[in-house]
Amino acid sequence: MRNHIEGEANIKVDLQDVVFMTPDALLYLVAFLDYYRIKKSNCRISGNVPTDTRCKRLLIQSGFFDYVHSKGIPKDRSVRILKIEKHSLVEGPLAKNILLFCMRHLGEENRKQLRDVYRTILELMNNTRDHAYPEDREKLRWYIMAVYDANTTSLTVSFLDTGVGIPATIRRKFSEKIRDIMGQVPGISQTAPKQNVLIRSALAGDFRTRTDEGYRGKGLPSIYKCFEGGSVRNLTIVSNQAYLNLASETGYDLVKGLRGSLYSWTMG
Repeated sequence: MRNHIEGEANIKVDLQDVVFMTPDALLYLVAFLDYYRIKKSNCRISGNVPTDTRCKRLLIQSGFFDYVHSKGIPKDRSVRILKIEKHSLVEGPLAKNILLFCMRHLGEENRKQLRDVYRTILELMNNTRDHAYPEDREKLRWYIMAVYDANTTSLTVSFLDTGVGIPATIRRKFSEKIRDIMGQVPGISQTAPKQNVLIRSALAGDFRTRTDEGYRGKGLPSIYKCFEGGSVRNLTIVSNQAYLNLASETGYDLVKGLRGSLYSWTMG
């Protein structure tokens, strides 16, 4: 899709045969289309909806069609879905609404854990402002949504910024910079650290940012602390080429990277 849009072609997003859809994938699709809608104003993006009832319902109730041009799509909202929100600054009232949404579905007894998550969401918003767009501030934006699943009594929160990505904002150690350079020299094997390894180090708070101002990007260590403390589970982070699933202890670098940083976790 990216190659088509870069080539000025019109795009039709065919979702008709989709039978499985997750909130984080939906959030990225919205951000991806939103980015190119702004970047390529002459590119027409159209599409259809899944025939699968559950996927179609999620697509409509998520607020997806608030971000794309559509005709004949019925307005439908659900108390179990906090629809997609897009902003550029730290939005305290929105973070509070997410906290209340979580409390309403998961119960007041989880207040302490949910407040930890509330602070983490604020820090992720702040990270976007401080580090995700160091060279191009006008692209500053992030997206968030939350979905409660009554069948599993679990709640999923997904947060995405479309900035330069975590690996690009980390100030690497000198020895790692040398390995990066050497890995680009013909005849010398690529020994630079994998992007997923860099993010693991950032989770532990081992790196400073490129601004060298001290590590203000507390979102990563904070969400990791929530995971270790049991406040969240199934924590997944995808940033540039790095993929990490903390629950399964899986980490690897993707062949084709994601634009920005995507965080997803469940509670309950």
